[in-house]
Amino acid sequence: MALVCIVAVQAQHFAIRHYGAPEGLTSLGVQVLLRDRDGFLWAGTQNGLYYFTGRTFAEHRVNGGPAAHDYIHALHQAPDGAIWIGTRTETVRMDKWLPRSIPLEGAVSTGAQPFTSTPAGVVYIATNSGLAEWRDGTMNWRRRNGPVYSVYFDLADSSIWFSEGGKLLRLRGASVDAFGVEAGVPESNWESITRTHDGAIWARPNQHLRRFDAKLGRFADPYPGWRFDSFRYGRVVAHSRGYVLLGTRDGFAECDAAMKAVPLCRVFGQREGLMAEAADLVEDHDSLWIASIGAGVQRQYGRGVWENFDQSEGLDYTSVWGIAPESSKLIWVGTRGGLYRGGANRWTMGVSPGASDWVRRCSHVAARAGWRTVARVFAERFGALSSVDPRVRAELGRPSGGPHQEYRHRPARSGLVRRGAKRIVPDGRGRASGNQRATAGRPA
Repeated sequence: MALVCIVAVQAQHFAIRHYGAPEGLTSLGVQVLLRDRDGFLWAGTQNGLYYFTGRTFAEHRVNGGPAAHDYIHALHQAPDGAIWIGTRTETVRMDKWLPRSIPLEGAVSTGAQPFTSTPAGVVYIATNSGLAEWRDGTMNWRRRNGPVYSVYFDLADSSIWFSEGGKLLRLRGASVDAFGVEAGVPESNWESITRTHDGAIWARPNQHLRRFDAKLGRFADPYPGWRFDSFRYGRVVAHSRGYVLLGTRDGFAECDAAMKAVPLCRVFGQREGLMAEAADLVEDHDSLWIASIGAGVQRQYGRGVWENFDQSEGLDYTSVWGIAPESSKLIWVGTRGGLYRGGANRWTMGVSPGASDWVRRCSHVAARAGWRTVARVFAERFGALSSVDPRVRAELGRPSGGPHQEYRHRPARSGLVRRGAKRIVPDGRGRASGNQRATAGRPA
């Protein structure tokens, strides 16, 4: 059974699930992850290649062939469906789950991103001898001017970005643009390059992070004062929700690509349930797969799904007993301190007779009555069933009286006997019944 823990981070809930030896992942040194077009998740480890079956991991072996028990640091799927595998000893191309070694003059780069491909199926490979090109089953050299550490094909303008000689270079046709210290690029082996959804190019080694400003033609530090050190791989991953994900020594950082959020970045580490440095990160709908060096694979659930509301948003009583949806954006909440109505970031209390009582259950009822819609919110309190007209909800928060007389109170003497309805049942005509054991009451 995989270990699952639930944590809360800055108004969001996350569940972290860990996959290790009990789940079939016998090599815990996971270096890289890849989710292929068929939905399979692949994990490259320090001792072979694994894939996720849906519940556990299984090692992929082909009679001890290429990549078996090898140190795998790079995975990439080309447009033809073949998966390219970078190891310390060879370059492997796996087509229909069958791997074969590809002869390559010079070893593939040990960086985090040695493969990229074009929509036409051309694969570029960063090697210690230069930039190689795989086209129509043949390997050739595109540029042979020393070791290339990483490579990225930019679909926006069909350019090729790569790291060479401590600089970042852009290859467009036959022309090459070099970006060095004078262009805001510290001398380093740039391991990872990507483009975010706003069109910006990002690059990172294991210590720095730079964002390319196309108008100025230079790179700049997008998050001054923030450090994202990693022991091994400096990956930068573009998330579909406008984040930049960065592996760090203790976990990973999630930063706003638009550089407008406060704070700009959030760090997820041991306090949030992660067990080791994030070597790679792969988005999967509302979850995030994390390759952890020494701790196997971790999966973070609930990204953007759950959100906390408390006193800072106006919900003064956080002991919630009942919830009644009014629409896709608005809900009513019964608390120990009264009935509240709220939405994205603002909650207001209904100020009416008895509104500060303990509301144990609530229900929103809407029904057609001739040409108009009758809507009520019913709230069960100790010994009473009450209703409020949502049409005057804009008046909530003002002193009692006026429109708040729409809030009708049905105490025990009106037929709701004893205390505490077990449930509130709408009848489809804008009315509701409060049921308690063998007794029931319905407001007239």
